[in-house]
Amino acid sequence: MRKHPDDTAVYLDAATLYGILFRESPRPLSNLYAAAATATSMRDVAATAIGY
Repeated sequence: MRKHPDDTAVYLDAATLYGILFRESPRPLSNLYAAAATATSMRDVAATAIGY
């Protein structure tokens, strides 16, 4: 049983929060803290969830 989010969940949270706070799509952000494919996917999910 996990008690803390993994790196992918943290990246998704950060991308979502970025989009909300800065009122712009998180899609163009870099892949600094996650694998390229994972980061791209998580940014797409975040952007879609907040309407970009």
